[in-house]
Amino acid sequence: MSYSKPSLTQDTVLYCCEEIERFCRHKAVEQAILSSPPLIKRGEYKAVEKQLKEAIRVSIKTTVPRKVKSNDKQDLNEIIKSRFVKDNNNNG
Repeated sequence: MSYSKPSLTQDTVLYCCEEIERFCRHKAVEQAILSSPPLIKRGEYKAVEKQLKEAIRVSIKTTVPRKVKSNDKQDLNEIIKSRFVKDNNNNG
C-alpha cells in the first residue's frame, strides 16, 4: 500500500487563512467585550470603543503573492509568516 502526499493549492491556503482570520477576530472581539465592564463602570467609553475597533480590525493579509507549489513546505511557511498582521489603520 502506498500513500501520496496531499497537494497544497492556493485555494486551500486561502481557505485556511480565512478560517484562522475569523477565529482570531472572534477571540479578539470576545476579549475586548470581556475586558470592557471595568472600563464601562469607570465611564471610559472611548477606551471600550477603541478596544472593539482594534479587535474588529484583526486580520490576515488575504493576497497570496505567488502560486503555491504543491508540497512546497518553504512556500507555505513563507505565506504563513507573512499573513498575520494587525491592521492599525482606519480600514475596519
